[in-house]
Amino acid sequence: MNWARQNPVLAGLAGATGAATLALGWLIWSASSRLAEVDEAYEKQVAEFKRLAGLTPFPDANNAAKLEEQRVAFAAAGKALEEQFASFEPAAATLDPAGFQDLLRKDVAAIVAKAKSANVRLAEGFYLGFERYRTELPAEKAVPLLARQLGAIRGLMNAFIDSGVEGIGAIKRTAVAGEAGTEPAAAAPANPAAAAAARRNAPATDLITRHPFEVTLQADHGAFRRAVGRLMEQRPLLLVRSLKVSNEKQKGPARASAEPKTADVAPAAPSTPADKAKASDALRYVVGQEKLEAVLQVEVIRYAAAAEKKG
Repeated sequence: MNWARQNPVLAGLAGATGAATLALGWLIWSASSRLAEVDEAYEKQVAEFKRLAGLTPFPDANNAAKLEEQRVAFAAAGKALEEQFASFEPAAATLDPAGFQDLLRKDVAAIVAKAKSANVRLAEGFYLGFERYRTELPAEKAVPLLARQLGAIRGLMNAFIDSGVEGIGAIKRTAVAGEAGTEPAAAAPANPAAAAAARRNAPATDLITRHPFEVTLQADHGAFRRAVGRLMEQRPLLLVRSLKVSNEKQKGPARASAEPKTADVAPAAPSTPADKAKASDALRYVVGQEKLEAVLQVEVIRYAAAAEKKG
């Protein structure tokens, strides 16, 4: 104690050093204890993660029941849609190339005769869009699709003529698969392993295919409305991809020509049939009497599953 009294500075320094040492020891102990807790929590989380990652998922019973209900409903909706498409699909024709050419000639002759009887103008050399097969036989593998496309165009031409159109232009038809000129160039021969890999990686057949064609018609307003309405009645299913309608008169009538002249209007109510006829001649239609020209781009829709059933 005498030493501490004689050396107060050193005593204070020694006391402070001891207190600091104790505090530092406590901090180290506290930190090491906390580190152990963190390590333990981490190890538990790692173990839980590995346990969950190794489990085989098993759904809850309620969720599994709901999933099964949705699967059944989806399958039923798909079947209903397939049956609906099948109702639009005509039975597949069994023809050889020569048989298709004969059918085409008969259809063209029938349409031309019907148009002539109904005073419907047809484009020069009209052949339903199959001009190349006037003298050429189609490829055998293309005949089923060609016959289907022919049936769709034939039905539409009959509908147009029955609707009272005034003229039908040339039909521009897109070639179907299998026609000459539509097949890709032959690839270089491959070894069996590469050929097998190519077959495995080949894309699946399209569920829906489209065979488009374009037709132009001239008609008055009423016949045009009837013709468009008949599109929905056709089999197989037709889809109008685009429709461009133009009026034969691009400008409206001048006001002077649209208004009746004063001299043409009777000053009093007509009393005799001749006077009534003269008064009716004074009435002028301004719009609605012009002829229309319509260009339709139509697609013949083929639903693979429905076509296979009818085939």
